[in-house]
Amino acid sequence: MSQIFRKSTCILLAILMLFLTGCSGVKEGQKTGEKIPVSDTYEIEGECKIFYADQDEILSMLKHGTGIVIFSWEGCPWCHKYISILNEAVQNFDTEILYYDIYEDREEDTDFYNEVVKILEPSLDEVGAYDASGKPRIYVPDVTFVSSGKIVGHDNESSMISEEFEDIDAATEEYWSKVQDNGQTSEYNLKKKLTDWCCEICAALKEIESRGCTSCPATKD
Repeated sequence: MSQIFRKSTCILLAILMLFLTGCSGVKEGQKTGEKIPVSDTYEIEGECKIFYADQDEILSMLKHGTGIVIFSWEGCPWCHKYISILNEAVQNFDTEILYYDIYEDREEDTDFYNEVVKILEPSLDEVGAYDASGKPRIYVPDVTFVSSGKIVGHDNESSMISEEFEDIDAATEEYWSKVQDNGQTSEYNLKKKLTDWCCEICAALKEIESRGCTSCPATKD
């Protein structure tokens, strides 16, 4: 009887572990500690600097870390172009980006989602990211740059566009190729902003980890 009990206990523990793993936000098939690039989901030019992360990694970075977090959703057409721009912007930096698909957590209003919203609330307030009830909401794409747990940069451009387009690919290309008041395209200006924040993160990592960052303009003579 005790042997049957032990076997039943092992089976229950195995099921529990599978359940917990499935709820952790990791990509299907991902092993613990394994880095999987988003290039299998998004079209990426050059080296892919964006990797899937689980909930613990995301919260640890936002609360205490120094790095970059991008919230997205695979079914969002605006996210695909944005992630491509983000990856290009960080090509020359010695840093990586944590990626998390926030869609299901947002729809189910999970504890994880609400904890992230609480952390990002000041940044969401600045851009007017609220739902119909007035609650702060993460619209994707949403990228956050943190230095020792302090938000030093946040952007969710194109995330709150609600118009419907017959040709979404053409619409995204038109949006990002539009020339702004400074004579540069929207894509150029976004890359410049992301690059400046990334340089700040890279400089912080240099101080924390005592490693060089020769690609940062601020560190060049």
